[in-house]
Amino acid sequence: FPTRRSSDLHAGKNKMLLVKPLKKLCLGCHKDLEEKLKTGVVHYPVRNGECLSCHNPHFSDNNNLLVAKGSGVCSLCHGVKSNILTAKHDGIEVAGSNCLECHNPHGSKDRSLSRKVEHLPFKEKKCDSCHKT
Repeated sequence: FPTRRSSDLHAGKNKMLLVKPLKKLCLGCHKDLEEKLKTGVVHYPVRNGECLSCHNPHFSDNNNLLVAKGSGVCSLCHGVKSNILTAKHDGIEVAGSNCLECHNPHGSKDRSLSRKVEHLPFKEKKCDSCHKT
């Protein structure tokens, strides 16, 4: 291994001494994601290269190296118990739901970051067929 002077260790050009800016580094391996982000609406943290808002690149007990499980990731920034979010979901409280079942956290073709395939009762606005409203 080449030896480095201690002054070299703290002279990186990128944040966290990464060899490339974080977004470029992540998308260097996640080519499929890079292509998807070229069309539609891109989630704010993804657009700004803030991958570490949701992912821990070194270790996680959660799928996809997420920093929390399911909607726990979303609730770090979004108030899942807020009246605004409940209203956007036709009066159904989303706390305790898995946001990732319906929403793509990286991007989508619409502002709500909805996934392509919608659950038929949801699509038809018949949520009360499964949920108490």
